[in-house]
Amino acid sequence: KLQQHFNQYTFKLEEKVYQTEKINFNHIEFIDNQPILDMIEKKPSGLLVLLDEEIVMPKGSDETWCRKIFQTHGSSNHFEKIIK
Repeated sequence: KLQQHFNQYTFKLEEKVYQTEKINFNHIEFIDNQPILDMIEKKPSGLLVLLDEEIVMPKGSDETWCRKIFQTHGSSNHFEKIIK
């Protein structure tokens, strides 16, 4: 969240101010990582949310948590299943 806050104020809002005030500036390209942050923490299916749910389940395990995240996020471009 802190990085998104930084990006919002440093890049997006300042650029709008420059445009409004007709100040010459070089646009700075940056990767907006909001989709990754959402995948990690957004309710109801973020990785941390699913982990919190798994912890309180009587028979919760790392295997069932992994199964849930693969089912939920397996088709995402930001998620890759790596098997060792």
